Amino acid sequence: MNRVGVILAGRYELMELLGSGGMADVYKASDRKLNRYVAVKILRQEYSSDESFIMRFQQEAMAAASIQNPYVVNVYDVGAEDDIIVMELAEGVTLKDYIQKKGKLEIVDAINIAVQIVSGIREAHMHRIIHRDIKPQNIMVAPDGKTKVMDFGIARAVTAQTITANTVGSVHYISPEQARGIACDERCDIYSIGITMYEMITGRVPFDGDSTVAIALAHIKEPITPPSVYEPMIPVSLEKIIMKCTQKKPELRYASADELIDDLKKALMTPDEDFVKEVVIAQEGGTRVFSEEDTRKIKEESGKISLKTQEEENYQLGLEDNDDLDDLPADDEEADGKMEKVVLFIGIGALLVVLLIAGLLIGRAFNLFSFPSLGLNGTETTAGEELAADEVRMPAVEGKTEEEAIELLKVSSLGYKIVKESSDKVDAGKVISASVEEGTILQKHTQVILTVSSGIDTRIIPNIIGENVETAKKALEKTDLEVKVEEEASEDTEKDHVIRCNPEVGESVEIGTVVTLYISTGAKGKTVAVPRLVENPLETAQDMLDNAGLECGEIKEEYSERVAGTVISQSPSYGVKVEEGTKIDIVVSLGPKKVTTKVPNVKGMKLESAKTEILAANLRVGSVDEEYNDSVPAGQIIDQSIAAESEVEENTTVNLTVSLGPQETSTEAPVSVPNIVGLSESEALEKLAEAGLSGRRAGTEDGTQEAGQVTRTVPGVGSPVEKGSTVEYYVSIGETNAEE
Repeated sequence: MNRVGVILAGRYELMELLGSGGMADVYKASDRKLNRYVAVKILRQEYSSDESFIMRFQQEAMAAASIQNPYVVNVYDVGAEDDIIVMELAEGVTLKDYIQKKGKLEIVDAINIAVQIVSGIREAHMHRIIHRDIKPQNIMVAPDGKTKVMDFGIARAVTAQTITANTVGSVHYISPEQARGIACDERCDIYSIGITMYEMITGRVPFDGDSTVAIALAHIKEPITPPSVYEPMIPVSLEKIIMKCTQKKPELRYASADELIDDLKKALMTPDEDFVKEVVIAQEGGTRVFSEEDTRKIKEESGKISLKTQEEENYQLGLEDNDDLDDLPADDEEADGKMEKVVLFIGIGALLVVLLIAGLLIGRAFNLFSFPSLGLNGTETTAGEELAADEVRMPAVEGKTEEEAIELLKVSSLGYKIVKESSDKVDAGKVISASVEEGTILQKHTQVILTVSSGIDTRIIPNIIGENVETAKKALEKTDLEVKVEEEASEDTEKDHVIRCNPEVGESVEIGTVVTLYISTGAKGKTVAVPRLVENPLETAQDMLDNAGLECGEIKEEYSERVAGTVISQSPSYGVKVEEGTKIDIVVSLGPKKVTTKVPNVKGMKLESAKTEILAANLRVGSVDEEYNDSVPAGQIIDQSIAAESEVEENTTVNLTVSLGPQETSTEAPVSVPNIVGLSESEALEKLAEAGLSGRRAGTEDGTQEAGQVTRTVPGVGSPVEKGSTVEYYVSIGETNAEE
């Protein structure tokens, strides 16, 4: 049900439906109280009768409202009566749309976005809130690249016991424990973040299918294809981060958002370093590495193996079917016997390996037999030496392009690993050296390390936004970059922490580049609330700003139904807290927009027809003068005061001139019509008579003359007429009834 136009809680006017989900509808709304736009999420009607659902909805929404983080959409208000959540109106597109538009994201871009997402989730976890529905559709990407996580609270209110239609939109990102319907903790968010990173890098989700159940089962049982299969350029560190996030067992994932952020930041600084630590689950359920002492104690403690221990081992190995436990020993003696056999076999195997190695060493020392070259330590041979069936000769790869060298190794059935190294002597993309010299005999499938030039050495500026100044300086200096510090006031960034940097985070720069850090000095000064300027005259609004300690910024003008000169909008909005001295931009009304019309061409028309045309164009007919004209028949329009086709405002006055036809010849010399304008009728008639003319009152009209005085004559003053002719004149009715 579309509810546009409805006002909720007496202040939120719904303006536009932004989207609908399985549980709620989201509208753009106007907050009448604070004069700003917000997003309002309204619980759908089918849930409004479930009291327990409503209670959880409100509890989680209130908890989400406590999260204050630049990477989380702020919750402003929770309406118990209308079952609504009022949130910040986030600008931009969803991460899903962003990925679809680009196909897949650049590595640095993806890591930066991931750091922001995890930073927002970390804040939620600190408040003991689990999102449970992290997916690209719930993440907004602003035009400046800043991301915000949405939909806190509502996701927690949904039961995870079954997979229903409500989870269709999220099943591609759901954790295995959510899919099973068992208890979840913060690590289920870590899993969903891993799937989201996978999609950012590869442009696809790891599991897809025809049904919700099929996809959920894939999350539970099927291994994830490494992202390098679809994106070969992914650094080893980032691939291992994604694979650790998406482990089936929560214990094998990152234990916290902090750990994940640390590794993501390392991936920005040293992407090709293999630093991600894999988690090993110990028999007792803890996480540790087995030592030789642990192995020795296994024999001593074998009699203490319990069913619970075996279940934990099965859990670590992914054996979820409890029927497998039927094959376990029935009692401790049988378990102890099997353990003794295992230890015995291990001891015998170890002894055989030691004897074999000793024999090989003795044989080589006394040159009793020779071996073909193995691995990377090949033997230098002559070109004519015969090769065994499983041997190949190392091709010449130095100076070749990376692609050419790889092709040569493939033809020779050799493997390869690429190591990048900066060089000012070898062009970028060409092989500097190989781990095996040209011509060396190797066994097939031996891995050769190729050192490839990356050109002049560069560094990626790590994400140090929001970090303490000392931490940021160390991170930059560690990457061989110079640091310059400048201070700047900021309401949003904590004192002595980084607001921004130049060059920006993620940019590739040469070693030694100076990076300017802009460090927050905290709030600049006292903050004040912006007064309500709307509906006040411009001068009044400026006085209000002065009184509040604020400045008037840019003034724009727009047509509006409001009175001209009245403020119709302001930025920042009324009630927003800003620093003293902040400039407030305002828009002032120009009044209603004036309507224009085209002036018709009435030349050559009869007077009455011309008047009809002018009135039809929403114009006024003004004065009508008459003149003798040899080419225009009497009664037709000779001229008009405003040219035809001109654009003028409606109700503009158009004056006309009408032809009297050709002037008749006379034996007597013509006389000029005397100027009688402004005279009384009696004075006018007397002056006309003196000129040998007669006068006749043609009518009355509005005018600037006093009532009873002549306003104009026909023919006009000064026109030549025959002696004895009659001159028509108009008399003023005064100024009191004159139109504006």
